Amino acid sequence: MFPNIERSLKNKQVLANKEEIIKHLSYLLQQAVKTPQSHLLGLSGGVDSALLAKLSPSATLVSVGVEHAPDLYEAYQLAKRMNWQVTSKEITSEQAEELIKKVINLLAKNKAIIDPINIGVGVVDYLLCEAAQEKGIKVLMSGLGAEEIFGGYQTHVECYKKYHHDPPQFIKEFQTLCFQRLQNIEQRDLARDQSIANQFGITLKAPFLDEELVTYAMQISPLLKVNTHERKLILREVAEHLGVPKEWAWRKKVAAQYGSKIDMVLKKLAKKEKKTVRQYLDAVK
Repeated sequence: MFPNIERSLKNKQVLANKEEIIKHLSYLLQQAVKTPQSHLLGLSGGVDSALLAKLSPSATLVSVGVEHAPDLYEAYQLAKRMNWQVTSKEITSEQAEELIKKVINLLAKNKAIIDPINIGVGVVDYLLCEAAQEKGIKVLMSGLGAEEIFGGYQTHVECYKKYHHDPPQFIKEFQTLCFQRLQNIEQRDLARDQSIANQFGITLKAPFLDEELVTYAMQISPLLKVNTHERKLILREVAEHLGVPKEWAWRKKVAAQYGSKIDMVLKKLAKKEKKTVRQYLDAVK
């Protein structure tokens, strides 16, 4: 995805003026989020969804997860602080088990990748699409792409640890990682999300994959994105600048499958069958 951007940025200098970057990123995000249609946004309490919610006050906010999931709690606390209306879609472990099987079959039918991460995230997507359908909403807004363009994975942190003493090499290695991740989005994340959205007649909107935003974000110095302990630094600073409370702007990354507790249910299902999670998935599909 976006190979033209990678080529166009090959000989350009990285951007490092933090004040200007925060100002322009704020503008680009506000533009990318705009949509004339009513839309639903999954609120998890992480920086991506908190920022999108702040920038799209007309969005219908829904949090999903298994009983007592961390994301349900964080979304509720954030909504309370911001005076937002959020609907909680809390399911039992038994309901999650049924949904896991549905998502496995749906992804298999659409030839999408089936692995523990895709199933965990897929169940969250399924619940959000289901909520949108129930509310008569046809657009689901997603935070997809934020990790790739702002350095949200542990591999980005490891890259920093390995190369930060040699900034030119670090920048080169980091950019390569980011563009590799962007390439993978199409065959992995979008294939998964589109399969599920199509099932409900839902259109996906991913502001972080807006081409103008991606182009600008990929010019920002990686030294402003990660350090030894933190990921997506500049995005967190933008979120705080735009009014997301510090507690959520800087909340540690919790992947959807963990924050929703779907991963725990998946492990429990596999254990019941005396299989590893991977073996269980292979057996079901």
